[in-house]
Amino acid sequence: MPAFDEQLQKALDERRIVLGGCCVRGNDPDLHCNSCGFKWRRTANLVGAGSLINTNPEEAKFRNILEMAFAFTAMGRVFGAGSGETIRDKLETYLSVLCSSTSESDYDAKHAEFCGWFTRHILTAKKGGKGSLLAGLQLASWGQAAKVLDIMMKVCVYYCHMPDPTTSSRLEPYLHGAVDTPILSELKERFNESSLSRVSSIAGIGRTEYETLQRMIRRDISERFKDRIIPVEYDDIEWRRLNR
Repeated sequence: MPAFDEQLQKALDERRIVLGGCCVRGNDPDLHCNSCGFKWRRTANLVGAGSLINTNPEEAKFRNILEMAFAFTAMGRVFGAGSGETIRDKLETYLSVLCSSTSESDYDAKHAEFCGWFTRHILTAKKGGKGSLLAGLQLASWGQAAKVLDIMMKVCVYYCHMPDPTTSSRLEPYLHGAVDTPILSELKERFNESSLSRVSSIAGIGRTEYETLQRMIRRDISERFKDRIIPVEYDDIEWRRLNR
């Protein structure tokens, strides 16, 4: 059993981890859904014909959605080698934390926790000659972290109604509007925000700038869309308008 301390108790209280018991076997589940209590093993495979075959269709579907969601961010080449799998694995275990949000402020706090982890652990790739990418040398920015999380949550929750339709419907108003460089430029021009005058791409967006941009999105929704849409819908509408 683990040694109990304040950090462990905090993680238990926030439902970021659960205790699995004192008996450790080779096939214990290593994932737990806070919504329904279902437990499963990340590597639940069957060895046959010399290959590993996933035997859980829901698990396979879940991981496929995560992979498609990450691909949809179009950020894979921005990060160092192996980062895509690290990000997907993190979101796989953190999705239930985000989905347990009970209010917009609760979701915002958990969103910030994920972005903080991202900016401490994920490296960007450095451009080499003729556009090639070398090993990552710089930590990702808050803007890059948020774009990945916001688009992946849009795909998982808004598009695919994960973890279930009732929960996704409750969460959709909390989801942030993803910000790419064209949306950043549009918002800067529309609102003439002085604090963003030196920010030219999402690589230069810190936490303060990101929060300012989210307020600007909500202001634009109020003024231009008369509050008929939510931020995750704003992202879809503006992305198509500005990138097509």
